[in-house]
Amino acid sequence: MLKIESKQNSWVMETRKLREKKYRDQLNLYWIEGIHLLKEVLKSDEKIVTVAITTQGLLNPEIKE
Repeated sequence: MLKIESKQNSWVMETRKLREKKYRDQLNLYWIEGIHLLKEVLKSDEKIVTVAITTQGLLNPEIKE
């Protein structure tokens, strides 16, 4: 697990671009937020590239599951 300390991290900055449709289309990637959507993707045949979880999110029992 990689811990990111800065909002200026290059991965964070590039990943944030996925919030915009034009970047999602260019990269053929999606940005999802929330445990419910993550569970739905895990049920599908879609490939998960990366999962990012906040420090607070790690305390959530559903995420630990």
